[in-house]
Amino acid sequence: MAGNVAAVLGAGARFGFDATGSGTYTYVEGLEVYPATNNAAEAKEKTTVADTRMVYGTGLKDSADIEISGIYLKDDADQAAFIAACEALTEMEIVIELPNVGTKGEKRTFLFQPLGVNDSETTADEWVRFTVPGKQNSDVVREDLTP
Repeated sequence: MAGNVAAVLGAGARFGFDATGSGTYTYVEGLEVYPATNNAAEAKEKTTVADTRMVYGTGLKDSADIEISGIYLKDDADQAAFIAACEALTEMEIVIELPNVGTKGEKRTFLFQPLGVNDSETTADEWVRFTVPGKQNSDVVREDLTP
């Protein structure tokens, strides 16, 4: 890296959800990986016989499959509420807060459609884990974390 440029760690990030539309987020502990999000559109070919090269436009935006994974935390009511909403296939708004991005931190929000909850393989000396597969149902809105 050149000059005064530094990489940014994800440490200190927070993940919250709102499954009721109240605008109030419940923050979930025990997550290991936050989902990759995407606002990219698919390329659509629009080449005509008069063109001398392939020509493209943009189609509808789509996102890759999302997986949210974590470690089960015994007696954690907020994590249990998140898992219950995912098991009920409740569409929810997700917020990911990244305090180390930019000068004021960054808040990313989007709609998420969970597709259930998968329990991971477990051994005697491993943490009991879960994975929530799903789809991103809206563009990601990026805002400063602190105004």
